[in-house]
Amino acid sequence: MDAETLFSQLEFNTGQFPEDVLNDAIDQWTSIAPLLLEELRSAAADPVALLSKGEDYIRYVYAMYLLAQFREAAAYPLLVDFVATPGEIVMELAGDVVTEDLGRMLASVSHGNPGPIKRLIEDPEVNEWVRSAALDALLVLFGKGQLDRDAIMGYLGKLFLLKIERKPSYVWSAMVNAACDLYPEELVEEIQQAYDRGLVDPNDVSFPEVEEILKLGKEKTLEDTLKYQKGLIGNVIDETGWWACFREYEEEDGRTWTRLRQRMIFTRQQSKRLCGRDPRSAAMIFVPAGAARNTRNAACTGIDSFIETETHLGQVICVDEFANLRHEVRTQGEISRLGRIKAQLFKNIVFGHFCHW
Repeated sequence: MDAETLFSQLEFNTGQFPEDVLNDAIDQWTSIAPLLLEELRSAAADPVALLSKGEDYIRYVYAMYLLAQFREAAAYPLLVDFVATPGEIVMELAGDVVTEDLGRMLASVSHGNPGPIKRLIEDPEVNEWVRSAALDALLVLFGKGQLDRDAIMGYLGKLFLLKIERKPSYVWSAMVNAACDLYPEELVEEIQQAYDRGLVDPNDVSFPEVEEILKLGKEKTLEDTLKYQKGLIGNVIDETGWWACFREYEEEDGRTWTRLRQRMIFTRQQSKRLCGRDPRSAAMIFVPAGAARNTRNAACTGIDSFIETETHLGQVICVDEFANLRHEVRTQGEISRLGRIKAQLFKNIVFGHFCHW
């Protein structure tokens, strides 16, 4: 197939993952790249128009992943313009993509230039989840050796003191998490003041958790951050092929999978302490509808009576009552495998979010 044909076949989600089409797009990258850049340019120019194309329209998402995979520098300003759209429209169009992978995408096409990323962070008109993803991008650049820790910590200090509007939002929680991931010793006073002023939601990350990170030590904290970080965007097939929207589901015994509710949520820092792993890279987990936006750091959740999740030091125990199976999860690989199994059992693309932190 030529590039134009491949491009047209990526337009809508048919329920089947287009692995062959994406492989051909990768093989014909030089030919299809201009079309994907134009797709992203159109999305940035008129994101409202994407909504009118229906919920199955997905080509702009493939464009984001493919351009990031190939480190396409020309995509950087287009991606920034698209996600800088004020309000909730970006989340309507790409909610889980924003919370899961936007930071990695921005880092992938930035080639070490943090300027546009910083403008997203500092712009009060930009959606708070986009701004938090932009903060994640700085950490990805740190992990790849393109930004050093001191530079990021100095920048975070300016954010705490000067550059972020003084009203509660998830941006403040994301700033605290970013500081914790890099070891927050220089910013303890600024972080404490943010809590005192009610700017940080302690349900996202609490000050005692910050103190736990300080006790952990700088060397161990940075080691964990580098160990658990997902890094730059990889092959689009690996990044998106497991998504629940490409799975077919069957109801059994007349049951409908609507009984989704949150059982427990641990923040990012709690998960590191209790589970010995960072939830962003450790597991594919179920989060009830809306929780991925409202509690960005969810690490362990359960689903009604079908799945219960208990957390103990060093391990996660998942109890699947529907299958009468008790599965003790002790490694990252086991968590991923279990997550993929659950994705096939629940209509989570409709009733909830399937998150890979």
